[in-house]
Amino acid sequence: MDHSCLPDAVLETLNSVLRFATGRLLDHRLFDTEEEAEAWSGATQDAWDRDTMRMGWTQSSLDALELRVGSESWVSGFQHELVVHLMAGGTLPFLTPHAGHATATLVSDRGHLLTNFHLVSASIWFQDRTDPKTKEVIAYPTINSVPHKTFVEEGVPAPHMDILTDQGESLGPVRLCYHDAAIDLAILKLETSPKGLQPARLRDGPAVRHERIWQFGYPPRTARPESMRAFLGYEDARGDLTYSPGLLLSDPHVPLWYTDADVAFGSSGSAVIGDDGALIGVRCGGGARSLPKSEWFKYNRVTDVLALRREVPGAF
Repeated sequence: MDHSCLPDAVLETLNSVLRFATGRLLDHRLFDTEEEAEAWSGATQDAWDRDTMRMGWTQSSLDALELRVGSESWVSGFQHELVVHLMAGGTLPFLTPHAGHATATLVSDRGHLLTNFHLVSASIWFQDRTDPKTKEVIAYPTINSVPHKTFVEEGVPAPHMDILTDQGESLGPVRLCYHDAAIDLAILKLETSPKGLQPARLRDGPAVRHERIWQFGYPPRTARPESMRAFLGYEDARGDLTYSPGLLLSDPHVPLWYTDADVAFGSSGSAVIGDDGALIGVRCGGGARSLPKSEWFKYNRVTDVLALRREVPGAF
């Protein structure tokens, strides 16, 4: 992607924006009835809390898929790998790693990185953690033996995860240090401090409403039609480091705020960088659900980095 129009300070931050391979598995199986397929679907975790996303199908639901790269079936949820598999003549059951990379950003010379909680654990989607009457949070999960909102400086091993450079070079074993499901944030750590990579610069003060931001990540594909990409001047997302400009639109003095930067499938964990090259946020999913439903996904939710530094002092 052409980065020639970027501010110099932003360009200097880009070697801190790294690829994140979650190690998540996808398991597709065929059932006789929709009820059986639905009952089997969901997420399971192994001893290291690695997710396996289970998707049950019937023959009629498989037949309804559009087997074409770029189709709505291809860009929907975790169906990318399945569509490609079926196009090549594959059958079910089909167990495969999740293709593509998300994003994690280096924020300390000790190897700490920021990314999204939902990339570390799918429990945020499948486990209801609220009291049905009061709507208050009952409990959030312990992941890899790390309790919710408890910072473990050296972290615990997460052998299924991998952090890679922009060129695809693995940076060695990864550990989980912290997770906060409420703001969709996780802190990882490289077991060996990376050589030749500088952590992203951080601000001492808050971001500013209506300031310009640059959102960087590694989305493997986009659902945007070709006409829209041509109008906006965006290249198709192909797993390379990709950016979108935008404005910070909502109150920046809260843990979660919103931008209008464009996103592609796989933008989770993307670094949100100001014109000064400072990392000010981490893009997470969800949309602006306090607005009318038609407006939810016009705006993209971002976890504020300054608020996180205050919440987890000494982490980075």
